[in-house]
Amino acid sequence: MDFTGSTPSARTRRGIDSLTASEARVARLAVEGRTNREIGRQLRISHHTVDTHLRHTYQKLSVSSRVELTRLFLSKEGSRALRG
Repeated sequence: MDFTGSTPSARTRRGIDSLTASEARVARLAVEGRTNREIGRQLRISHHTVDTHLRHTYQKLSVSSRVELTRLFLSKEGSRALRG
């Protein structure tokens, strides 16, 4: 919350904190090495939705691949997000 009593919007949050809950769940599973289809089956969403969440995640985090996403999640900032 800020001094006005409201929580920051996704637009004002940065880094991993800018991800929606769905984007974070998908990213976490991708970092664990799961394919889009495996993630979709586990979360009961289509693999196309998984792809959309990952594209939004890449854009928000300024990464362009799962390797970069994994490096970020395993970094000091990202390790707390991986724990859930």
